[in-house]
Amino acid sequence: SKSSSATATATKSQTPPAPSSDVLFTFPLANRQSLVVLREDAAYVRTVVDQLGLLSLTPEEVWDGLYAHTKKNPPSPLSYRYSKCHKSANGKGSDVDQKIFVEAIEKVMPSKMKNRKRNSSSSMMSSPQETLKNFFQSFDLDQVDRVAANQLMGGLALLCGGKKSSKLAFAFGLFDMREDTEMVSKKKNAKKSKAKQANNENKSLSGKELFYFLRSFLIVMFSCCKQSLDLSADDVSRYISDTANMATDDVMRYQWQLRQSVRVNFDDFGEWYNEGGFEKAPWLELLDLNKWVLLDQAKAEKMMTDSTQMSSPQIGGRRHLKDKSNNQDMNTMISPTKKAIEDFDITTCSPHLSLTLPLTIPQPPSPPPDDAIDPNTDTFFDDIELDGIGGEIGDMGFLFHDTVEKENEEKYQQKDGISSKGVSPYRTIIPKEELKPLKFQLFTNESNVYTISISSQRVRLLKHLVTESNLCNVAISTVCNNILPRDKSKQISKDRFDSVMDEVISDSNMSDQNQKSLNDLLCAIFNAFDFNKLGKADATELACGLTVLCGGRKSDKLEHAFELLDKKKKGLVSRFQMVRYLQSFLLVLLNISSCPIGSESAEDILYNQEGEKALGNMTLAKVICGASSWATEEIFKATPNDKKAVQEGTEHIDFDNFADWYTRGGYNRIAWIELLDLRKWVLAE
Repeated sequence: SKSSSATATATKSQTPPAPSSDVLFTFPLANRQSLVVLREDAAYVRTVVDQLGLLSLTPEEVWDGLYAHTKKNPPSPLSYRYSKCHKSANGKGSDVDQKIFVEAIEKVMPSKMKNRKRNSSSSMMSSPQETLKNFFQSFDLDQVDRVAANQLMGGLALLCGGKKSSKLAFAFGLFDMREDTEMVSKKKNAKKSKAKQANNENKSLSGKELFYFLRSFLIVMFSCCKQSLDLSADDVSRYISDTANMATDDVMRYQWQLRQSVRVNFDDFGEWYNEGGFEKAPWLELLDLNKWVLLDQAKAEKMMTDSTQMSSPQIGGRRHLKDKSNNQDMNTMISPTKKAIEDFDITTCSPHLSLTLPLTIPQPPSPPPDDAIDPNTDTFFDDIELDGIGGEIGDMGFLFHDTVEKENEEKYQQKDGISSKGVSPYRTIIPKEELKPLKFQLFTNESNVYTISISSQRVRLLKHLVTESNLCNVAISTVCNNILPRDKSKQISKDRFDSVMDEVISDSNMSDQNQKSLNDLLCAIFNAFDFNKLGKADATELACGLTVLCGGRKSDKLEHAFELLDKKKKGLVSRFQMVRYLQSFLLVLLNISSCPIGSESAEDILYNQEGEKALGNMTLAKVICGASSWATEEIFKATPNDKKAVQEGTEHIDFDNFADWYTRGGYNRIAWIELLDLRKWVLAE
């Protein structure tokens, strides 16, 4: 029915779907989810802002009171148990506990609001103190009674008076933590003037800071919406985090492409938004309370009183969430118009979130000869071997035990891809303790290193699929020419990609099971390049990445992909293009090594120095982004200025510059390049 398709309420929820007339907005989120804002939600937020009296105050006035009270009443240090899972900052990011937060906001609230009791005509509403406690709890993700003051203020800005642009500009400045770090290191305790605090001229955010900036708004928006009652707390956290990450990544890619900068100022943020970012983060429009909250007061009270099916969520209502799954229907996407967004002149930036784990750098092997690159032979990087390095953490080492494996496999009669004993031909046949994984290091900067560990079982699975489909023998040019759109468009849809790959592997005689496994593999590759989860991927980047699974030498793949990214066909690439170049290979290598395929579940391949799985926010996507960006900077810094070309004010390098950097020591930094040669791991004998 129309009413059920017009809302994203969970299909498994006992709550009946809201009629389409009750839906104000449906905002797209990451991973094809959505945020539904009902008229009832707007009425609820109206009662909250009236209850707290914050509409009469600007964010600056609230922040002055919150920050001053926090500085006078710092919370006690966390116990060792809790300090391990919660990092405290300084200055604007200083920790606040719930008691101090409630006291601080009560001090800045208009006097007539402070002692207001629960309104009998609106029994669902909490007291102001309870509302503030719930607000705090929604930000206390570590559940340690500590939240950074600037993050709390970012969320409170939505409930304050003022224009949307003013709220964003003020909150943006709160998340630039550089001044606080410098002040602590220099032991400067002088207070800044209010004018200086409000001045955003020199403010800029890193990717991580931008993520927290955007997340602070999303936390409050979800807490105010009835939809959150039909989701588990884990689902709400995931939706918020994934959406903030998606917007952040989009901004940072835009910033790097235009300015080769890893920080974004407020003007850059606004430019991104008006140039298309409004499609990625339209929910920022909710900061303008005039567009949804400031309804007629009598109507707001009546809507709250008449709501009997389910109580509205408390602000910060994580503890009120029901544990129900949510399969949202997203047929209705009501987003603000571009004009409405351009009115406030702002944008968002995205971080390639830097991952910081203090790891030691291994001693490099002996460098190859300086004349290793010969254009007439395939010696590009070929003198760096994978075998015999010993399998140390950080070195590339792999022991396949092929002889033992083959002897065991001969005991089984294969039929349609399944052995007579029900064992898949790519499953481990020899005991796991006899197998060693392929391990190599991934640097995100000079001292931050992660270990990638790919199981031998996964390598055999990949070998089976690329040989059965004959994909490992398909020419690089065949795959790339089919992937790149003939109409010169930049993106390729999922349907078009599926059609192309069906043509490329049409001659294979694969069983249904193997075909399904191959489809799972290809789907995972496409999804890795579908950054915004809209069913579209950058065709050039996808084509570059797919060369990993094609036939051909490593040098051929590197050169072909380099030429694809050289849009002007001058043999040169910029920093932004080099990041895309390296990232395209890593996205394929690490996703095919970890994604679920057929009956094989997803594998954890990312580890820290202690050998522990790197979980939480340290996702593969962020590590890939950080590794590609850092390696690019290393390449450009090592290239002499007289060998660089400057076009339109931007530095460019050629393929020989890249090859020279690699053979003179770069192989210690991006040893994973060797995996472009399938003969060295997937097809190894």
